[in-house]
Amino acid sequence: MYAFIHIEKTAGSTLTGILRRSFGTRHCDIRLGRARRKLGARDVRPCVEKADLQRVQRLYPHLDCIAGHCVKPYDDLGAPGSHIRFFTFLRGPAARYISHYLDRARVYDRDAFDKWVASSWRQNWQAKKIAGVPDADRAIEIMQQRIGFVGLTSGSTSHSCSSVNGWPSRAFVLSIAA
Repeated sequence: MYAFIHIEKTAGSTLTGILRRSFGTRHCDIRLGRARRKLGARDVRPCVEKADLQRVQRLYPHLDCIAGHCVKPYDDLGAPGSHIRFFTFLRGPAARYISHYLDRARVYDRDAFDKWVASSWRQNWQAKKIAGVPDADRAIEIMQQRIGFVGLTSGSTSHSCSSVNGWPSRAFVLSIAA
């Protein structure tokens, strides 16, 4: 089963749309219930666990692909020996950070941006989404051990998952204009 780790502002919405069209009813965008989502900090939310996936598989018996902000490789879903094949896209930290600000800020002035920058929960975002902690070395270790494909979004590029050993030859190609 494929699992897309959707990191905010890294072309995840575009890719999720492609996954929906490609996999149809064999794809599910997973969201945790509101009660579970409120348990986590603003930057490290609870993850989809094996039990959550088993419940989803009852509704989607032919499930081949999941995606979502709560799909993470560092919890039990990504434990060694798992049948899950994780993949994600990253973006240059400065470009991702500014895009996140422009998407979420209510006011666009110097004071608002300074407050955004001063907020520690927004720092090291991509490392936290991969590793659960703001530690780039840990995130790199998890990417090497548990994530089969990591694409980069910058400028106008194409990425093919079929170039990764073991991915199906009919895998998708994503073109992104940042």
